[in-house]
Amino acid sequence: MRAIRAFRPFRAFLLLLGLLLAFWIMASSYLNQDRVSIMPLGDSITHGNRHYASYRRPLWQKLQQAHYPVNFVGGRLLNKGGLGPHLDFDLHHQGQWGWTTPMLLAESRQWAQDQRPDIVLLHAGTNDCFGDKPVTEIRDNLGAIIDSLRAGNPRVKVLLAQLIPAAPPNERINPRIRALNALLPALAAKKTRAQSPVVIVDQHTGFSQIQNQDLHDGLHPNARGEEKLAARWFQALQAPELLGPPPAPTARAGVGTRGPTSFSWVGSATLTAAARRPHLSLD
Repeated sequence: MRAIRAFRPFRAFLLLLGLLLAFWIMASSYLNQDRVSIMPLGDSITHGNRHYASYRRPLWQKLQQAHYPVNFVGGRLLNKGGLGPHLDFDLHHQGQWGWTTPMLLAESRQWAQDQRPDIVLLHAGTNDCFGDKPVTEIRDNLGAIIDSLRAGNPRVKVLLAQLIPAAPPNERINPRIRALNALLPALAAKKTRAQSPVVIVDQHTGFSQIQNQDLHDGLHPNARGEEKLAARWFQALQAPELLGPPPAPTARAGVGTRGPTSFSWVGSATLTAAARRPHLSLD
């Protein structure tokens, strides 16, 4: 009996936490409907873990410092293994640790329908390079992912990354990464549409293949590598057909985030953000 009574406050706490989370999701969705939504999509390089936030944090900081009216979208808030090391940015993302392009393809249509991103940052294919499937098949999967994203938003703009290299002990996949990267500009040209461009972002050039320089384990970026990825995404996002040049700061501009801590209003969007259906996973 005592155990049951002791459990009741904990159950009430969980219920309250669930209600607060539901309210926060609905409120943040409403407050950010005039912002440009950006979905970071990919594998563990996008996902991050408990020790490394991924490129998403330095990219978010750059976007906020430039006063871009954006928010990140995706069905996940946590990194691999739980909360990341920092909570001071918009935590929403669609990074999937360990996933290959066929796995991402199977879910990308639903994610796009749920989240309705205006812009997608797609860095995927690294895990495929550990296998023996032809790189042309990986390329075709990436093309199919782009098609699936358009099912959720026909006007979605896709930034397609040429993959970062690996370092020891995973350097054996670099020839396949280079071969895949060489195919991507032609894929982008084939898939691009007037209202839904596909823009190549070279994340490979200048990224170190030396152990422990840009990668903490030969595959996943450390803080220096995260900064390099963020800088390339940020530069690409400033294209006229995407976010354009940084807007002038306004008197009411804030510096917060849409994440778990705070939010703010900044300027006006260059893209029209569609209404979104909140759908989150805490795993």
